[in-house]
Amino acid sequence: MLRWQAHWDTLVAQTAGIDQWCSRSPWQFAVDHAFHPRDAPSSGSHAAVAEDTWGMLFRRSVLDDGRIALLPFDAIWGFASPVVALDTDLARSVHAIATALRNESDWTATLVTGIKPASDLEGALIANLSQIGRLALADERVRAVASLQGGIAGYMSRRPRTFERNLRQATRRAGNSVTFECADRSEPASIISRLHGVEQHSWKGLESSGIESPEMSALYGSLVWRLSVLGALRVTFAVRGGRDVGFVLGGVLGTTYRGLQLSFVEEVRALSIGNLLQWNELVRLCDDGVERYDLGMDMEYKRVWAEERFVTRPIVVFR
Repeated sequence: MLRWQAHWDTLVAQTAGIDQWCSRSPWQFAVDHAFHPRDAPSSGSHAAVAEDTWGMLFRRSVLDDGRIALLPFDAIWGFASPVVALDTDLARSVHAIATALRNESDWTATLVTGIKPASDLEGALIANLSQIGRLALADERVRAVASLQGGIAGYMSRRPRTFERNLRQATRRAGNSVTFECADRSEPASIISRLHGVEQHSWKGLESSGIESPEMSALYGSLVWRLSVLGALRVTFAVRGGRDVGFVLGGVLGTTYRGLQLSFVEEVRALSIGNLLQWNELVRLCDDGVERYDLGMDMEYKRVWAEERFVTRPIVVFR
């Protein structure tokens, strides 16, 4: 399976018009692990293929009415694409994907997520999948993305005037009482324990949400292990008085850093620990030559940090 996943990730890196970070195997298989455990009665089988220039990765799921649907591993958020096709051989590759889906004869609906609207890939998919059945376009998924071109100086040149002032104020409030500890190479089990130690005292943890819910705990635990194995994990803890009071968690795949979770204990809210963690991570990413910072799902508070929107749109096939 590891060899298959490595080949899949190679295809993802050469497929234009998709969310390449979430379409890679760490995110796809972590979501599948968290929300479709192997011992669950409805776990279903896979429709998985990875050829030289194309691939597809679906879960065969039984709907409430007994019909079969082919769903992406990431049907929860819809960020990842369950299909990949090399841009250099797009027409033939997408035709092969459509043929493979047609040959999966028992399904009545298929969901293809993570496709950029108006991309060559979307156009090819629509043209080929419309030969199988009726198509519908679902609601767009939007991510907030920051360019790191030009390093920190370039990044700051694209920020509002108040951005640097607010960071200076937060730095003064924290003073020397807060330090930042990079834990990328720590043992995954130790990292996961420390993440939970912070989250239990955050507003999310106090409401039993965030990474404390069973599925999200499984998701982030799986992501930490998978990214660590690849040397792609990025995690920093804010420490105050010898105690972890915040963390920022993400990973670098290709030239993109994807932020996964940022949290801090409630008692230090006034110190703007979240902003300081975010800034510390940005500096580190620029030093490492990372080109893009994907902050995940677009939300109002993220827009001061990001100037771009990355949009994908699901395609639904009915037959």
